[in-house]
Amino acid sequence: MINYPLIPLEIVAPLSRGRIVYRAFDHLIAPFAGGLLFIPVAQVLCNLNEVIDRCPLPWDEIWAVLDTPVEDAREILEEGLHARWPQLAALFPRDWSLDFIGLGNSQGQRKTIERLSHPSGVRYVRVETKNQGGDQ
Repeated sequence: MINYPLIPLEIVAPLSRGRIVYRAFDHLIAPFAGGLLFIPVAQVLCNLNEVIDRCPLPWDEIWAVLDTPVEDAREILEEGLHARWPQLAALFPRDWSLDFIGLGNSQGQRKTIERLSHPSGVRYVRVETKNQGGDQ
């Protein structure tokens, strides 16, 4: 098993909308660049008193992101990662993969979202946002 370097909270918080970082399901969760960043608590160097202890989304959506097995994932080349997701490349410059997972809601609707996964356990999912006053 590879020991990946710990990620300081000081690197994650400025990337997060409003510098807000949550803790739920043994992960830190940060609203991040049009999506959500999930980092295992054991992978972060921080004082947990500096994060909000609650789940920012419905628990079933969080579980889908964290527990859906990575299948049919495509490796993301380093150049593509740096071009499309530079903030993720700053955390780990290589070894990311891309797959798609399905999320359902209480109305029975289902949507597919892209998920980037790193062997360290870090995950990023792109979420749909509505443009309100130029904010995405």
